[in-house]
Amino acid sequence: MKSLRLIRAASVPRPDLVAKYGSSDHGFSRWESFSLPTGSHAITVTVTDNRSSDQPEVVIFDGFISNHPPVGSLDVVTGQCVKRLGV
Repeated sequence: MKSLRLIRAASVPRPDLVAKYGSSDHGFSRWESFSLPTGSHAITVTVTDNRSSDQPEVVIFDGFISNHPPVGSLDVVTGQCVKRLGV
């Protein structure tokens, strides 16, 4: 079984957290996309706290996903309009 590990630091400004944590860099940006082959995949998402803690790693999702091949067609994309031809 192949394993894919992505590591991201919380570094995007979250001004709403300054009062609670004393700083704002606790947000995440959008992750880069990656593709998984068609089929079933076990996914585990964890967060790691680098401070002294009784629980330095916390699982926030642990489950399976089924990646099905796409169905349908996209014929034309222009600007902000999508049109299906030959309908």
